[in-house]
Order: sequence, then structure tokens, then C-alpha cells
Amino acid sequence: MTKLINDATKKVNALSESKPSDLEVRQATSPTALATLVTNLLLEVGGALNQIIGTLGLTSLLGFLNPLVASLSNLLLSLRTVVDQLLALVQQLLDGLLVGLSNALAGLNL
Repeated sequence: MTKLINDATKKVNALSESKPSDLEVRQATSPTALATLVTNLLLEVGGALNQIIGTLGLTSLLGFLNPLVASLSNLLLSLRTVVDQLLALVQQLLDGLLVGLSNALAGLNL
């Protein structure tokens, strides 16, 4: 599981480090595919941990959780950059839309 999470973190980092002109990297990883990947990873980890804790108990598992927790932490930190870029894009789109609407409404002299 930790290897899968680390691989997903590498994909997210590659996406967040690409330049806006680097279309190949951005088109290879769509936002929907990225969201599906992260969702599936979290569901897989949650399901596996529930089964393991139910079978072995929490106290016997605590020593083995450090790599998994570190991997999940890195994944969430790498998603922060992607979300920040997405929010900047949404802000630019809304700014353009609001300016266009205000210009159109300013042209309506009633």
C-alpha cells in the first residue's frame, strides 16, 4: 500500500511541477483521474486497516503504521500544490467573467 501511495505522490508532484505550457504532462493526468486515484487509494487504505485492526488489534499494528502515515502525509502535501493551482485558475476565470459582466451591464443605459 505504501508503494502505491508513493507512486501516486510522484504523479501528483509531476503534475504540480509542470509548467502551464507543458501540455503533455497535464493532459496525461486529468483532474478526474487524479481525484479517482486519490479516492481509491484512501478507500483501499481504510478498508485494509479496518480488516487488519479487526484481526490483529490496534496495539500490534501501531509499530507498522509509521511508513503508511508518512506516505499519506506526503500525498496530502503534494495535493496542496495542485489545489492551490486550481484555485488560482478558478479565480482568473471568475475575474474574467465578472469583468465581462460588469462591462456588459455598464453598456446598458436604462
